[in-house]
Amino acid sequence: MEMKRGLRTSLLVTLVALTAKTIAILWFTFRFRQMFDTYSTFTIALITTYTLIILIYLPVRIILYTLYKPYEDKDYRPTVTVIVPAYNEGAFVEKTLKALVKCTYPKDRLQIIAVDDGSKDDTFDHMLKVAKEYPDMIKAIRFDKNRGKREAMSVGVENATGEIIVFIDSDTRIKKDAIQHLIAPFEDPRIGGTTGKVKVENQSKNFLTRMLGVRYIMSFDFYRCTSSVFGAITCLSGVISAYRKEHLLELLPEWRNQMFLGRECTFGDDRSLTNHILKRDYLTVYCRNAVAYTLAPETLTKLFKMLIRWNKSFLRETLVLMQYILKPRNMKKRKMLLYEAIMTSIMPLLMMTIVISIYFRIAMDPLYILTVILSITMMSMIYMMFYIKAERNWRFVYGIVYAFFFMTILIWLMPYAFLTIGRTHWGTR
Repeated sequence: MEMKRGLRTSLLVTLVALTAKTIAILWFTFRFRQMFDTYSTFTIALITTYTLIILIYLPVRIILYTLYKPYEDKDYRPTVTVIVPAYNEGAFVEKTLKALVKCTYPKDRLQIIAVDDGSKDDTFDHMLKVAKEYPDMIKAIRFDKNRGKREAMSVGVENATGEIIVFIDSDTRIKKDAIQHLIAPFEDPRIGGTTGKVKVENQSKNFLTRMLGVRYIMSFDFYRCTSSVFGAITCLSGVISAYRKEHLLELLPEWRNQMFLGRECTFGDDRSLTNHILKRDYLTVYCRNAVAYTLAPETLTKLFKMLIRWNKSFLRETLVLMQYILKPRNMKKRKMLLYEAIMTSIMPLLMMTIVISIYFRIAMDPLYILTVILSITMMSMIYMMFYIKAERNWRFVYGIVYAFFFMTILIWLMPYAFLTIGRTHWGTR
């Protein structure tokens, strides 16, 4: 019954997508002559290319979204070690550890390792406080000086006793049943890594965090959800993710000492780790029911720094992934991963070029801004349908505002990240 319902839904979505594509083609045909008289040949080619890609990209995403199903929890309970690396996290790390202690995963099969990466505040004091309350579950490790997140994660793995390693950020609180849902897919030997659904803990703090609350849901419950259908998530989030210990021990030396442009890599550890799993031909999947709440940036300065790091790691690790996926053997074997890598690479470049052409167009015809506003609103509303389906609340309006914020300001962080990609400092320390 469920399979038939899923098939009917997929067919319906396909029909809707094809109808939308037909309308778009008819509109384009009708407008082509006018465009030819108004736009340059380059602009016409650009708009045509972008339109065609969107008409492929969005329907495929929608279809995959309807096909996604979370892995069923079948009481698979291997031994698990949860590693929490922390730096200057203060009191929140205590909340993180207590949420882990209160989880419903069997306590006799759960180990928690908290690693203080040379914090200058009272982070380790809070770790010790919880460790003393639960000495049989929690092990606290402290570095004398800051050695970086990868080193903290690596030392945690080396001290782990579990078959499965779970990484949780120190500013994150998980739901009680998150671990068992995160672990469920590993019953399948093809699975190499999993990630969960991330929500914003401080969403109600201000307007910015409300926008990010919507953005995080879309990033996980739409984009990772659709990539999960073919087992090719390209970034298992550092907020909450899981791997087999045997795989981590095998790749640890290379990942731990990764270099780029002659410098040690100090960020993008999650995306890099995901690449290592994909390159070993394992599947990476999303677990919708493994929910974690994390702190989002509350100021524009912190948001910009975070997104610049993310963009740098995206650029670097996309190059790494392309070196793997463009080999003939891998292209044939992992077609959807190739599709994902190409699409996520092309879309930002096309979007930036489109935005630049829009600026020139508005400069020549200020009233054109009304068309731009309408277009962004309509496109963001399409995406917000998936937010509404997932969260069932009115906060989707912040997602529409975020679309304008992204198109006018945040989109330019990508070229800045490219120009400064050689700088490896975190920017938050």
